[in-house]
Amino acid sequence: MTSIKTSNIQPGKPILLRAIFILNALLVIAGFVFYFVFATKASNGESTLGIAPSTLLIMAFIYLAIFAGIVASILKKQIWIVRGLLLCTLICSILIVLAPIGILIATISLGLSFSKPVTNYFA
Repeated sequence: MTSIKTSNIQPGKPILLRAIFILNALLVIAGFVFYFVFATKASNGESTLGIAPSTLLIMAFIYLAIFAGIVASILKKQIWIVRGLLLCTLICSILIVLAPIGILIATISLGLSFSKPVTNYFA
């Protein structure tokens, strides 16, 4: 009978940290989808709720840059930088477009970053 050594098994990233990653990846995708939808509506002469498609494109690239920083910070295990970038996502979502989806995702992600499994991973 073979015995299993458990000392070599390293715990993976916690599910809540994976949720933060997935939520912010979806936010980047949503930013570009909203840009394409609003650009299409604007080119057809339809109303875009007073939001210029170029503003949404800028916001999508900001989300992308912040997401890249979050990924790099997770890999370097720097929780305070992750939280700072999530706070930047929240602030940008409020100030630039007042994006309810961005505000919701940033708030949930920021809250998840204070959970015990996530803080233990970065410890």
